[in-house]
Amino acid sequence: MAVNQERKLPLGSLRGSQLLVLYLAGLLAVYVGERLIGGEGTTRWLTIAAGSGAVLISCLFWGLAWLRSQAEARRVERLSFLLAFAGLLSLGLYFLGSDLVLGPAPLAKTGEAGVSLRQIWAAAWPILMFCSVLPLFFVQASANSMARGRGVEALRVRASAHAGATIALLFFTLFFVNSLVNDQDVHTDLSYFKTASPSEASRGMIQGLKADTEALLFFPQVNEVLEQVRPYFEELAEQSGHFAVRVIDRALEPEMARKHRVSSDGTVLLLRKESKQKITLGAKMDRAKRNLRKLDGEFQKAMLKLTQSRETVYLVTGHGERGMDRSGDDVRSGITVLKKFLMALNLTVKNISAVEGLANGVPEDAALVLWLDPTGPLFPGEEDALRAYLAQGGRMLITLDPDSAGAKGELLAYLGVKYSPTKLAHPKGYVPITRTSADRYNLVTNSFSAHPSVSTLSRSRNMYPILFPGTGSLDKADKTHKKTVFIVKAMPKTWQDSDGDMRQAKQEESRAFHLAAAVSEKISSPKDEAAPKDAPKDSAKSEREMRAVVFADADLFSDKFIGFRLGYSEVGGNMQLLVDVLRWLTDEGRVPGLASSEEDVKIVHTRDEDVFWFYGTVFAVPFFILGFGFFTRWGRGRKRRVTK
Repeated sequence: MAVNQERKLPLGSLRGSQLLVLYLAGLLAVYVGERLIGGEGTTRWLTIAAGSGAVLISCLFWGLAWLRSQAEARRVERLSFLLAFAGLLSLGLYFLGSDLVLGPAPLAKTGEAGVSLRQIWAAAWPILMFCSVLPLFFVQASANSMARGRGVEALRVRASAHAGATIALLFFTLFFVNSLVNDQDVHTDLSYFKTASPSEASRGMIQGLKADTEALLFFPQVNEVLEQVRPYFEELAEQSGHFAVRVIDRALEPEMARKHRVSSDGTVLLLRKESKQKITLGAKMDRAKRNLRKLDGEFQKAMLKLTQSRETVYLVTGHGERGMDRSGDDVRSGITVLKKFLMALNLTVKNISAVEGLANGVPEDAALVLWLDPTGPLFPGEEDALRAYLAQGGRMLITLDPDSAGAKGELLAYLGVKYSPTKLAHPKGYVPITRTSADRYNLVTNSFSAHPSVSTLSRSRNMYPILFPGTGSLDKADKTHKKTVFIVKAMPKTWQDSDGDMRQAKQEESRAFHLAAAVSEKISSPKDEAAPKDAPKDSAKSEREMRAVVFADADLFSDKFIGFRLGYSEVGGNMQLLVDVLRWLTDEGRVPGLASSEEDVKIVHTRDEDVFWFYGTVFAVPFFILGFGFFTRWGRGRKRRVTK
């Protein structure tokens, strides 16, 4: 009979959904009037009054349902009324804390402490509203579903209200935590930090010292940055008796600081006779941390400037090359990183073209000539000048590109190399960059010869894969007396995409194409015969050997791809290739190798690695979790039913 009475109730549990809609519509109307309409117009007040009236009417009907209901339904209606009334009360708190009652908010004063009544009400009303409306929604949803059955169960409805209140409190707890963290001026650095230790290249530089060199560390005796710097230089001092380390406190030895013009702590000064180079790190860890990660590289730069004479690298320009001066419509990636690397080796980088007198000959101070991605042919006289430079034992680095038309000319024929501008593609061995079929042109390879120009790469081929983003191919000329060694090859199954459809046709043969060539030739001249007997013979120039390296792709040393690396290797393959090639082309003592660095570098995956991680995270891991749950939960429900 009680069930029938509950079913005959005009409001309450059976019509709670209609009341809830009216209640929420009233709150929405108040929000629209206050936030969207605003101002002092009549529309605002009418909208707020209508919304407040809807909320008040809903509360009255829930109160009436509470008084008219019986048994279990009475408890549910009372809970609904109390939650609805709490929401109505939150509206009252909002209006009490608004400008209507308290007036315009005063301007905040700098350094003012304490919490005002306005701030308390501003935080209290949204908490009270959310903690009443969300449980009310849960109560009505639960009671509405049970009223269509045997009747309302107060305990289940109350559990739903508790669940809604828990979610609301959790939601506002996150806001409180965020507010506290925002107000507290506390910074915690959770990043990985490790001071770079001396690399093999740095140790080799110290081991080869022939003159006394001293490192002066200008730090206070007790300093956290000094604790990171001192072990680095002490380890280097163990490599040679010509290298010494000394810590100097500027406060205790002001004359020494004044003599070397050191005005701040956190400075490392390298001294060799009258020459000196300065490395600025900083005396406070928060500022010195970034510099410490690059300590090995900065040390190498300073040592090179201290010990090496300054020579010049010339960039051939005037034919659409990638140089220091680029036109506005040139969309090719630049060579800024390459230029900075050459300057770090204490080399002066200059342009040379017909305007600078290239047709009259290459300057005598040229340590290396770069010809990077020409789009046009050499002018009359320039090609003869470059050939004469090479014939006298010059050194040259040439990068070509399939998208450029500057590969034609007699210079390549003189070197005994032929270039094919047809792009190479591979079905799997590529790096996804654009996520299109064009990625098949982004070849990856770790196939190197045993030539000295790729010595490091050939010893550790699995650590240094090379990216050739859109490359042609090289081949040996029919008649040449020069020594030509192809130092980098594409992976097997690479094909020449002659039709440009990015798919291998039957007539497109696949094989391991040549991507880079090292050309050399011994030079015999009267100057060598007249050289004194005690002249050094270990340097590259004293051997009187012409050396040149030709690459079938110009993008591999561009700013966009020179830092490419796979996996978690410290140094990328493209950069290591540049180091190896420069060491062979120039005096090997000038290019000691890559420095140790703890800076974060973006990791790039090949297509096969991307496929593995994609399917592993999307399918393998979810299936593993579902399978684990299936096997651990299988049969428990059946056993429970049998037990009952």
